[in-house]
Amino acid sequence: TAAGRTLTDLGTVAGALLVERAAESAIRLGLVTDHELRRRAGLPRRGVGVLRSVMALRPDGAPPTGSDLETRMLQLCRGRLPEPVRQLPVALMGASYRIDMSWPVWGVAVELDGREWHGPEVFDADRRRQNRMVVAGWVVLRFTWADVVTSPDATVRTLATVLRQRGCPGLEAACA
Repeated sequence: TAAGRTLTDLGTVAGALLVERAAESAIRLGLVTDHELRRRAGLPRRGVGVLRSVMALRPDGAPPTGSDLETRMLQLCRGRLPEPVRQLPVALMGASYRIDMSWPVWGVAVELDGREWHGPEVFDADRRRQNRMVVAGWVVLRFTWADVVTSPDATVRTLATVLRQRGCPGLEAACA
């Protein structure tokens, strides 16, 4: 069965949060495209309503999240904070990077540290990248799986507080 069909079928037994996580994973792995999922979301088929709602929230042509942790962070922020830019490419001190999620207008970056990607070499490279981002004027916040999954309110409060400090309006409730 094709990935798009599987995601549509998943919508008959699972909610939007799980379908979104599965859709981002399928796009990330190259099993389906954003365009294909949008096309499927328009078909008259059982389960398509959930996929339609997921795709309505996904910025058209946005790159996939880099991991399930990034998808969960997007879900956590939704409706509480401005929509972040996903996988923003930046050039810093002669090197090219991608920021997991960012609010470039306010110079705020979030890096999500999952255990699967962060061995010793990656750990060192991430710290060099973070230092370069700070030199370039970014505020960099790092969150882990535990932060996002077991302390979601504290995670949002921390991020909202920094966004507000950097000039983002209307976050009083998220900071409380």
